[in-house]
Amino acid sequence: MSTGLTRADLGPVVEEHGLRPGLRLRYAALAVVGAAASFVALAYGLFRWYFAYSRYGPAVVWRWSGPALLTAVGMAAVGTLGLILLLRTRRIRVSIHESGLVIERGSSLVVLPWVRVRGIYTAAYRDTLPWPSRRAMAELALAVDRLRSDGSVTDERIRLTRRIEALDALAEAIKKRIYPSLLAEYSRAFNEGQALAFGPVVLAPEGLRLNGRVHPWQEIGQAALARGRLILQPAEAARGRRLQLAAHRIPNVEVLLQLLEQVGQHR
Repeated sequence: MSTGLTRADLGPVVEEHGLRPGLRLRYAALAVVGAAASFVALAYGLFRWYFAYSRYGPAVVWRWSGPALLTAVGMAAVGTLGLILLLRTRRIRVSIHESGLVIERGSSLVVLPWVRVRGIYTAAYRDTLPWPSRRAMAELALAVDRLRSDGSVTDERIRLTRRIEALDALAEAIKKRIYPSLLAEYSRAFNEGQALAFGPVVLAPEGLRLNGRVHPWQEIGQAALARGRLILQPAEAARGRRLQLAAHRIPNVEVLLQLLEQVGQHR
């Protein structure tokens, strides 16, 4: 992606986020352990195959050697998975600058001023496995304006995965720098009577559009984020039902919440 800018145009680096520490080492360990365990299981299976064949004949060979050989195949699959993950884990670094961010993936370099970052999608979950960690992690995607060689601008989404260290902190750093200007821009547009689209949610002068329906503003109560979902309570005077939507489908969901609060204050 070319924006005509260089890293130096974005000012000094404020913070950097690289590959999670030890991630490549874990993948390498998975590959080595899988390969070693597969070799041991294969050797043991072949020994039992030879022993059963020489003592009891071919009728019992599979019963004696089958479990060990199947274990060898399974551990070989584990080792292969570790090797694939290791080879796919390229060097990655995201640098936050005063005037934008830089994303490095291997030899690829993306330089983005903040005005090109139009939205952020986040998805949080908890890893329940004891390895590699027990902690909340997230994935995020940036909706950016891509400047093409002919001068036109198209939308593009850049996905950043949990392989990046402190991904939650990175998301907060980006929100801190793009949300104030986006909120001011959206507030001005809404006050001028324009409809605002936040993915499947549209704020329109006549009400909130969702799933092909228009819910008048007088029927919308408080809005909140809970357990990864946007929850819209019905107004006290309305008899409508509570509306819910997965937050990861909504770009700039915190900005949407602030706009809903502003609309509620002026009803």
